[in-house]
Amino acid sequence: MKGRVLRNFLLLPAVLAVCAAFGLAQTGAITRVEQNDLSITYSGDWYSNDSSANSGGTSALTNAKGAQAAITFTGTGITWIGLSDPYAGIAWVYLDGTLNTVDTYTSDAHYQQVLFSVRGLAPGSHTLTIEVPHIRNGSTSGSWVWIDAFDIENGSGLPGGITATMGRTEQNNPALNYTGTWYPNTNPQHSGGSAVLAVDIGSRASINFNGTGITWNAYRDEYSGIAKVYLDGVLQEPVDTYLSPSQAQSPAFAINGLPSGTHSLTIEVSGTHNERSGGSWIWVDAFDVPGNGAGSVTSSGVPQPPSGGPVVPTAGGATRMEQDNSAIAYLGNWFTNGNPANSGGSAVLAVDSGTKATVTFVGRDIQWIGLRDEWSGIAKVYVDGVFQQNVDAYLTPGAGRQVIYQTGGLVPGTHTFTIETTGTANPASRGSWIWVDAFDIMP
Repeated sequence: MKGRVLRNFLLLPAVLAVCAAFGLAQTGAITRVEQNDLSITYSGDWYSNDSSANSGGTSALTNAKGAQAAITFTGTGITWIGLSDPYAGIAWVYLDGTLNTVDTYTSDAHYQQVLFSVRGLAPGSHTLTIEVPHIRNGSTSGSWVWIDAFDIENGSGLPGGITATMGRTEQNNPALNYTGTWYPNTNPQHSGGSAVLAVDIGSRASINFNGTGITWNAYRDEYSGIAKVYLDGVLQEPVDTYLSPSQAQSPAFAINGLPSGTHSLTIEVSGTHNERSGGSWIWVDAFDVPGNGAGSVTSSGVPQPPSGGPVVPTAGGATRMEQDNSAIAYLGNWFTNGNPANSGGSAVLAVDSGTKATVTFVGRDIQWIGLRDEWSGIAKVYVDGVFQQNVDAYLTPGAGRQVIYQTGGLVPGTHTFTIETTGTANPASRGSWIWVDAFDIMP
């Protein structure tokens, strides 16, 4: 990737202003969702207002900074209905990760007012999040934001929200929830052609996922900063996303070996950076959730012993062992890459010196399969604990599913093969990444 991705600081305007939205006729079946529906989740302090002028007789309101209301729904359009009056303020509205700014102020009180509306969405699941920044224009006397109801076109609310599952989840997937100010960036280098970035302290991106691990992929460059990362609400080690030279779709954080089930990952902008960086930007491009078989990969620094015993090849041919096989023990920070071009659709990669992957197998030969490209580095390889040689994985142009190293002439029986990252590379390489995609074992 040459050059630095340009930051497009163009905030998309509100899809429809208050007056324009009110005059837009809706088509298709409309489902009214009241403010207390189970498809809406609230955070922060919200107050209830009982009045016959409200839809269903009740509304919710708040002026608490950072308070949120999020609705997950299926359909092709949605309209937010609330009160606009002389005490109403500005709201930040995220639709599938795209930020819009909505001023709910009017000089007179209007109940059941259309505050935001969008149509023509792709059929399927979406998420609309309303956040209160506690700001207002010069005319209003307050910063209150009201939630009365939502009208959904050709669909309905989804109680419980959306959870990401195995595979790649783009940054605009409705499984993500954003707070603060995130800017969209469109560039073909990004996964799916787009990403978002933020620099304001406290801005957050959260994803619920079902699996045993997750990888956060980001654009990383000389202007990137440090992020706080929370897993299931627990603060992890700070993540420094600075990288020089810059790299798109770069793993910024990964965790595997989690108990199978539903988890949450939250990325928070700290507003800090290391002394080499020229900024504190944090990017969100995509997330990879591996299959449940990837439980042997860990970022805890503790080797995971094989749970299924050594892999035994079938007679007469090689046996392919994918990188998430239980016969492989990982030590250090390994990141998951969910590109379908990988063997089995996923691979792992590491850059920290001393990170290891050890496979136990029965046979007379083993091939290490992985990606080799212009960002690949040098690894040490060991057989049965004995150092063999340094292996340079650099290759241009890059190619996947390459035989990076092959043993030969081993005595038939049980052996171990270890790959250790050195954090070094030849002068032609722009990085020192080491990939593990699969192993082929010969009987």
